[in-house]
Amino acid sequence: MAYEKFTQLKPKKKQIVLDSIKNVLEKKKFSDIKVTDLSDEAEISRATFYTYFIDKNDAVITLLEYYLELLIKRFVSLLEKNKGMFFKAVDEGYNELINFLNNEKAMSFIENIYYMSDYTVLRAQLKEWYNRFDEFYQWILKNSDLKDKLKNIKEVRFVVEMVLSVYSGCLAKIVLGEEKKSVDYSFKYKIKLIEKGI
Repeated sequence: MAYEKFTQLKPKKKQIVLDSIKNVLEKKKFSDIKVTDLSDEAEISRATFYTYFIDKNDAVITLLEYYLELLIKRFVSLLEKNKGMFFKAVDEGYNELINFLNNEKAMSFIENIYYMSDYTVLRAQLKEWYNRFDEFYQWILKNSDLKDKLKNIKEVRFVVEMVLSVYSGCLAKIVLGEEKKSVDYSFKYKIKLIEKGI
């Protein structure tokens, strides 16, 4: 995770650095990215970069955490928009994801995340994020139609994990070039199975 010096930056400067990381990931393969690419894009010195991040993996993890927070906020707004109907919000979220991936730069960015040189770093971070989701699960249980079907946040966690697994699988298929129609069918079929199962 980013050093405290980065987390204490003013929001505008922090956003410039995050956008710079994203810009580099859209242009170059992860394995070809050097710290100087990231620092040059952000218009900071290499030494300053190292006061913000451990290495390029850490910079990417920090960017992913930022997007994770945005995704959670977006799902909350989709759930509110759909009057607490969980699977309607899931479906709408999938459509937004597909629209996002229609952009060639977005695809380059996603491919780079899939091919990070040190996947163990990403896996460890995912585990940490996973442990911080309880508040989000509690919110879903309280504010969605799942409250009529599920007993506790542990069960909500299972459902959300299954949905995220379906999203991730569809994302991987798109990155690997599978036809959109096939990916859409797979998504709808698997989500229906989850919905019926609860």
